[in-house]
Parts: sequence; C-alpha cells; structure tokens
Amino acid sequence: MAISAASPAAIGVETVRPLVRALPPELTPLRALAAVERDPHTLFLESSGPVGEGARWTLLAFDPLWRLEVRDGSLRRVAGSEGGASAVVPGHPLSALARVWPERVRYEETALRLPTGPKLPFVSGLAGYVSYDMKDFLERYPSRARRDSSLPDLSLGFYDVVFAWDRERGEGWAVSSGLPERDPRSRAERAQERLAYQWQRVVEGPQAAATPAGDAPPAAPGGPPPPRIRSNFTRDEYLRMVARALDHIGAGDIYQVNLAQRVRVEPAAPPGAAPPASALYRSLRAESPAPFSSLMTVPGGGIVSSSPERFFAIEGDRIETWPIKGTRPRGATAAEDQALASALRASAKDRAENVMIVDLERNDLGRICEIGTVRVPSLCEVESFANVHHLVSRVEGTLREDAGPTDVIRAMFPGGSITGAPKIRAVEIIDSLEPTRRGVYTGAIGYWDQSGDCDFNIAIRTMIVEEGVTSFHVGGGIVADSTPEGEYEETLVKARGMMRAVGDRQSP
Repeated sequence: MAISAASPAAIGVETVRPLVRALPPELTPLRALAAVERDPHTLFLESSGPVGEGARWTLLAFDPLWRLEVRDGSLRRVAGSEGGASAVVPGHPLSALARVWPERVRYEETALRLPTGPKLPFVSGLAGYVSYDMKDFLERYPSRARRDSSLPDLSLGFYDVVFAWDRERGEGWAVSSGLPERDPRSRAERAQERLAYQWQRVVEGPQAAATPAGDAPPAAPGGPPPPRIRSNFTRDEYLRMVARALDHIGAGDIYQVNLAQRVRVEPAAPPGAAPPASALYRSLRAESPAPFSSLMTVPGGGIVSSSPERFFAIEGDRIETWPIKGTRPRGATAAEDQALASALRASAKDRAENVMIVDLERNDLGRICEIGTVRVPSLCEVESFANVHHLVSRVEGTLREDAGPTDVIRAMFPGGSITGAPKIRAVEIIDSLEPTRRGVYTGAIGYWDQSGDCDFNIAIRTMIVEEGVTSFHVGGGIVADSTPEGEYEETLVKARGMMRAVGDRQSP
C-alpha cells in the first residue's frame, strides 16, 4: 500500500483545523522538557549550534495516543504511552506498517498562519526512530551480530499535540490537531481538551516556574567518579577489522564500507537530579551541539543524540538528503582550525568517499522520484560543528505521487553514508565484521507529519541508556586509500563530545 505524496487538495483528503496557542516567552524548550522528561516516550527534537537551514526548530511532544513497535519480527500497535494494550498487526513489518500508517490530512492554512509568518514543521503524526536493524526486513542479510539491547527495531508514537520553538524569531507555539477524531465538532473539542491538559503539564506545572537551572546540565556535588569505559574492540582488533575491509575493497568486492566500534560506559550519566537519559542529554548538548539533537525517553532509560546529518526530509513533493563523508577535528587555535578545514576541503580521498555516497543516494532517490528530477545542488562543502569539520553534500528530487512513507523507507534504509557502496554487499560485510547489532545507531530519528512532510536525521553521535549503562558507536568510511591507524584515530575524534558528556574529562 502506498500513500500518495500528491497535493492534499488534489487527492481529496480531509481538511483539519488545528488549534494554535502562543507560548509564554519565558518558557524555554529545556524548561518545558523538564516538566515531562520523566514520562516514557517523551520526544525532544532540538536544533543546536548556529541557526540556519535544518537548525531552526525545536520540538517537544509527549503522551502519545498510541505507538508502533517492531519486536521479534512483528509490528505491534500499543495503546497509550505506558502499559497499554498491545496487538500484533499481521504480515511483514513494512506491509503492516503501511496498513496502519495514519491517513493523510490537509491543515487549514488560516489556522496555521502564525503572526510572524513561519510554518510549523510538525503538527500531528508519527515520531520516534527507525533502527538500523530494520534492514533485515528489506533484504536477506547474514545478521550474525548479537543483539544486546531490549529496544525495539522501530518505535513511532502518534502525537496529536506538539510544542514548537522557532529559534530564528525566539517565539514558541503549542498546536493541537484533535486527531484522530473525524467529526469536525468532536475534533475541535478534543483539540481543546488535549491542549488544556498538556498546557497545564508544561506551561503551568511546577517545573515551568522552577529555577533557571532547567537550562543547564545538573551539577555533580563533590565531582562524579570516573566512568568505567570499554569497547567491543581493542585497538589491534579494530585495525584488523579495517584491514579485512581493505581486502574486500582490493578484491573489487566493494568500493567503500562504514565500520564502527561500540563503547559501553558505566555509570550511565553524570549524577544529578534529572533522570539519567535527560541528564546525559543536557551534558551532550553542552559538549556537542548539532542541528539534529534529540532525546527520546523509554522506561528505565532513553536515547540521546547530537547528529549533524539529515537523512531525508520531505516538504510537499520535494525530498532531500544530506550525506556526510569526510572528517577533521576542530583546531585549538583559529589558524589551526582553518588549516584543518582547508585540508579536508583539499583531500582527494575524502572527496572521493563523499562522491561515492552521493552517487548511491542519487540511485536511492531515483527509486522514488520522478525521472530526471534528482540533482545535486551542493557537493562536498565543508561544514563546521562543535568538535569536527565535515564534508557535506545535498541530493534532492521530486517525489513520485505514488511514493508513500513505507516506499521511502524501502528505498532509503539503511543510509548510504553509514553503510557503503554497493550498499547491499557493504551491509553484508558489516554484519560479518561487527560483533554487536547497531540498534538505533545509524538508524533514523525524526517525525512524519500527517500532511506528508517529514524530517529524519541519521542517528550518529547517538547514545543509548539502558539498565544503568550508556553505550554508543563511533565509526567511519573505509576506502582504498584508508589506513587502519587513520580510521581508528577518526573514531576517537568522533567520540570526543560523547566521552566528555559521560564525564571523561581526559578526552582531548
């Protein structure tokens, strides 16, 4: 089943009039988060770092009406945010997902026309993550790596109320759709009731009036004990894994493959009054701000991410992806920083690595876009983040009318920048070399609005908190010019912000 990407007016979908209310200017996103960060399945998508394209909006949603989870090869529909009834949706997980995907709607423009002009990016729909391991439902892979996480392969909640802050204008709004009610009068009443409930939690609750400490990482009286850190590879083991990948490249098996090591840290986060996942999020956002930062709470833990990479975004019939390949650390001085950025820009190896993935993404978009519309408006541009410089490209196209959400997932997953080329063979080699399943890492985190618009990032710089332990992966793309030692050092560069976030102050 495909869900049309055509104009909502053209396909006769239902028109919905959301309820929009301005937030008080003193309510910052982190203060709002503090009110609901102990709730399971709270979702916080924050733009950090310089304000710009892809880094404008911060979104908060909690108390989903229902959720979708993929566990043990089956899609389940779960009522409510915690402890609700669960029912298996029969069939292949992606086919089942297509059947239960919320129906397309059109929002009444006059209701969403904010006084200062911007369009709210997310009003109502599914949000959460699709893990890397959903790949097993797209192709037949060896899947030799062991599973050591209790998180599902997919977790998407249906959110009908969203709090949104526009960083460019310094303003915020709450929007309530009243969905899934079909009758307009009942929908309007529901929108009022749901907004009143969530407004009281976030705006009028005790956390909203608390000290401004809600905007800062929790203090650790007396200093935290040093964390216990271990990887699933020793340095020599990682070097041998890269050498095996180079053998595959030399034999003509692949052109590029992305390999990662997994790091486990105990305790899960610096001590503080906040739950471990939200405390870790505050620490990570301070150490490594990024355009696609996120916190997702789950019972007993959470997912914390500070990703620089947009996987795919859809607005109307336009879809785009921002593949990243090529990394240098930031310099200690302005001159050193500029020299490192210039070296990345001039690197033939990094450019070749990036161009390979751009070609792969062009092919992926070609499966779901109108013929002749896929293009590359930006190739191998240096973008600078808190801890690293990256080479970033952009690929875009016009989505076919018959290409719906599950069609996009089939075409795009897993991302080319975190697998390799050719993609299927690269994923097979990853499965044979990495001992641990990736889970959320290199999957995607974001939202898919009922209007058809969506925005998902690649879940890199991503940390999982489970049972008192934090884990995260760091990796890089291996090409013919790679050296095992250089690739190992690149993983350490990418780990810096996360290592400091968990209290390892020895990280450079």
